[in-house]
Amino acid sequence: MPIPLDESACDAASIECALRARAADVLVLKLPLLGGPRAARDAALRAREAGADVVVTSFLDSALGVAAALHCAASLPEPLRACGLATGALLARDLAALTPDRGALLLPAGAGLGLVPDAEALVYLATGPRRELCR
Repeated sequence: MPIPLDESACDAASIECALRARAADVLVLKLPLLGGPRAARDAALRAREAGADVVVTSFLDSALGVAAALHCAASLPEPLRACGLATGALLARDLAALTPDRGALLLPAGAGLGLVPDAEALVYLATGPRRELCR
């Protein structure tokens, strides 16, 4: 049974230490923990180089974070284990629509991450008091 390294895969140093010690067969990568898509992709490529598999997962992010993770996963060479990115249904409300199609998340076609945030959801999910800047 493959042994995963999940929350402990939180930075490049921890990942490198685990890879050198052969402490895990699979790295579970969460973009927010690692510092974004580029850091996660670097970690994934380093893991592959060391003979470990990779899984890109959500950190229970909004659709925007999941889209970033989806783009990162799609940029990795095959074969790729099933990634844990279809987590949007766990949220009461999301910032944008990113839903599985027959068990797979498809890369959005638009510019950037490919998603257009829902303006009503942005207002509804905003935290903190509103502030107006005066000139």
